[in-house]
Amino acid sequence: MYSLAQAIFNDKSLGLLPEYVEGGALPALIVGPAKTARANIAAGLRLKTKRPLFVICSDETAAENISRDLETFLKEPCLTLMSRDMNFYGADAVSRGAEQLRLKTLNALAFGKAPLVVATVSGLLQRTLPPEELKKAAFSLKEGENFPLEEVERRIILCGYNKSEQVEGAGQYSRRGGILDFFSPAYENPIRCEFWGDEIDSMGFFDIESQRRTERITNCEVLPSREVIIPLSNKQTLINRMNEQLRFAEKRNNSKLSDTLREDIERLSETNDVTAADRYISLIYPEFISSLDYIPKDALVFLDKPVKVNETATAFFKQHTEDLKILIEGGIIGGRAAQYFLPWEMAGERLSDFALIMSDNFSAGRYPVEPKSILSPLVKQLPSYGGSAESAIEDVRHYTSNGFSVVVLAADSRRAQLMCDYFVGKGIKTSLDTELKKLPPEGSCTVSVGSLSAGYEFFDAKLAVITDKQIVQGGIHRQKKKKALRDRQGIESYADLSVGDLVVHEYHGIGRFAGIFKMPVDGIEKDYIKICYAGTDSLYVPATQLDLVSKYIGGSEDRPVKLSKMGGTEWHKVKSRAKAAARELAKGLIVLYAERQKQKGHAFAPDSPWQIEFEENFGYQETDDQLRCIEEIKADMEKERPMDRLLCGDVGYGKTEVALRAVMKCVLDGKQAAILVPTTVLAQQHYNTAMQRFHGFPINIEILSRYRTGAQLKKTLENMRSGKTDLVIGTHKLLQKDVSFKQLGLLVVDEEQRFGVSHKERLKELAKQVDCLTLSATPIPRTLNMALSGLRDMSTIEEPPSDRQPVQTYVMEHDWAFVADAIRREVLRGGQVYYIHNRIESIERTASRISKLLEDVSLSVAHGQMDEETLSNVMESMVSGDTQVLVCTTIIETGIDIPNVNTLIIEDADKLGLAQLHQLRGRVGRSSRRAS
Repeated sequence: MYSLAQAIFNDKSLGLLPEYVEGGALPALIVGPAKTARANIAAGLRLKTKRPLFVICSDETAAENISRDLETFLKEPCLTLMSRDMNFYGADAVSRGAEQLRLKTLNALAFGKAPLVVATVSGLLQRTLPPEELKKAAFSLKEGENFPLEEVERRIILCGYNKSEQVEGAGQYSRRGGILDFFSPAYENPIRCEFWGDEIDSMGFFDIESQRRTERITNCEVLPSREVIIPLSNKQTLINRMNEQLRFAEKRNNSKLSDTLREDIERLSETNDVTAADRYISLIYPEFISSLDYIPKDALVFLDKPVKVNETATAFFKQHTEDLKILIEGGIIGGRAAQYFLPWEMAGERLSDFALIMSDNFSAGRYPVEPKSILSPLVKQLPSYGGSAESAIEDVRHYTSNGFSVVVLAADSRRAQLMCDYFVGKGIKTSLDTELKKLPPEGSCTVSVGSLSAGYEFFDAKLAVITDKQIVQGGIHRQKKKKALRDRQGIESYADLSVGDLVVHEYHGIGRFAGIFKMPVDGIEKDYIKICYAGTDSLYVPATQLDLVSKYIGGSEDRPVKLSKMGGTEWHKVKSRAKAAARELAKGLIVLYAERQKQKGHAFAPDSPWQIEFEENFGYQETDDQLRCIEEIKADMEKERPMDRLLCGDVGYGKTEVALRAVMKCVLDGKQAAILVPTTVLAQQHYNTAMQRFHGFPINIEILSRYRTGAQLKKTLENMRSGKTDLVIGTHKLLQKDVSFKQLGLLVVDEEQRFGVSHKERLKELAKQVDCLTLSATPIPRTLNMALSGLRDMSTIEEPPSDRQPVQTYVMEHDWAFVADAIRREVLRGGQVYYIHNRIESIERTASRISKLLEDVSLSVAHGQMDEETLSNVMESMVSGDTQVLVCTTIIETGIDIPNVNTLIIEDADKLGLAQLHQLRGRVGRSSRRAS
């Protein structure tokens, strides 16, 4: 897309920009260009001047849009620098996803390896560690170099990494003998280093879920895991400064702050850390440093919409000041150390040191720096054609007849070819150039592959750019991230083993794990694990034979496990009996599923044009996993044998869309489809989603739930029997004996783990010769085992949506001050909040308390004992955004999808199950905005 970025300088006004940059006529103000055109201008300047480009935007959405557009124009990765939530409260566990993304960008800036960065103004102004401290803390590792393991571990601890049994997230490390695992913020996957003495023998990325090696590497960067690190060399200095604050607090009789400081001083003295180091950033790093100090001196700074940036920064700093007052009054931080953000006025003065380009509609006197020159190119953003290809054809014909060069961007090469053929068929001179090596000649059109947030027109440059999403209805088609190639499979990790755990050796039976030991063999020390058996027998297993050992997962308190004896025939007899029992069970299951395989089902026809149109109307870019699962399900449906497939994917990974495409295929073949869900709220959610997705298609959709009247239920049942209903979405009412279909072709069971044994028996009767698709993020062990052993087919969605942000998690004691602060922050950034209180008898009291804490916040209550109308009104209010905080039970656990809800607070989380917590956590983070 290089030619697009350079073509703007054919414009009379913009052609002067390179001279302004080199001739000192900056800052320059560019008046009027549309958002995508602004990205084009910035990309063009980057190519022309070869300088690093640093773009400042008002908020995260604008930053993400311009970042994607810049990557399309420049074909190089663009780093982002957003703000992070500072932690002022003592939490037992904190996820630092946003902070570690910042560290990756700051590190690249510090070492001059970030030619392209887009930052939000809040991320730019936030206080951080000095560049020299970051450089001092970061270090690299290389395969084959001598670097003692103890020294690497010491350096990692100094970087703020937390030791854990098994690495599961960024900022963690674990050590087992001569193997060191750690997760550096510089990479998307954790790294495993294997040492041979003091030498790094091998390195590679590994998968968090399987703990298996996925890709070999020869070197890596180890970055700090936090922005606020307490250097051991400065520990006493920090304690002295905290004591000084303590004396001042005691002098002022500030007992709350005094208690906080005493507790933190005591903890720091014992553990070299505090629960919330952000409180003391000004004491650890006395010089005020923000991201502004990381911008390269020769960088070209592009200020996107400076008036809006100014408004956002002013509002942000005002709110931050109010938040600080609450924290100071609560004794969480000291007023003398409360300096966390740089005022925008001071930042504006600092920006004058850089080559500055500002792009906005003209508004006198509202810029951080007075512009020396003003340019007004004739640029406009092109509107959406609302799915009308004919309107797009007319516009392209108009542009080419007036001597414009027209570029049409398609999401992929297949669409580009189809669009090119379509334009040629309409008599327009069109060529296909997937990489767009050069611009089309004047009066002609070129179709290429690319993704921009919108189309635009440069009048003087005679250039028009149109995107396929202007023509095809739907949302942004984002570029997919490339998956790392897996070049080998390593052994599984045994980091979850603790001394005393029961393990099973393939040849010697059940023993007790006694730890990892180094033993000299032939003059070389090697790692062995020790297993103790009945009596005094012990076995040392070399690290190279760990595939023979597995963790024992049976037994219970009622039935203590007997350790095996080494040698003899006891273990052989136990294995033989277990194999015989397994064979009997497998035989019964195989007979059951063989009978189903023998039954002849309906073979659905290949995709029709309506099916393709339905799929094209999906508003997001499908992940590779979604597309693969869709193909697997369609292939099953086109066979004569009934489908029985489990679709397993994490919460919010797009299982519903995959199911709806299967439903569409079923209905277009003249069959009926049913979706069975466990809760009324989820039924309503799926009904709303289906009505939206099937809009414009002649599909009759109905719902069966306890909130339907008797007359409505009776009519729905009649329509199902007569075949008038194409798709029915229902709760357990679908399993009643009076429910029947004329021609049921597909049964979708959502959240299968929520249904009991009796429900499953009824399902078998309902779906004897019917294709069955089961959806679950947390399948029950029996279902998962059947799928893994091949008795049921399974499709998995492991890849998250391309814009999914990690959910930031805090585990801590209940603190109403923290609750109020978290809710206030989310509401102020325009989001909504779920507050889970899972006791109906006291939920109103809790809601009342939150309402008193936050008087200006709109709040509603939802639980399963509410009547239909009330619950429906509450959920509608939440969806529309009128309700800012929903105090509710776990009724929202399954299926609720409100992208604007980005904060979830769970009271008494220890009383909920892991599957429940996993499902609830999936209710937030369902948009591109970071959730917590």
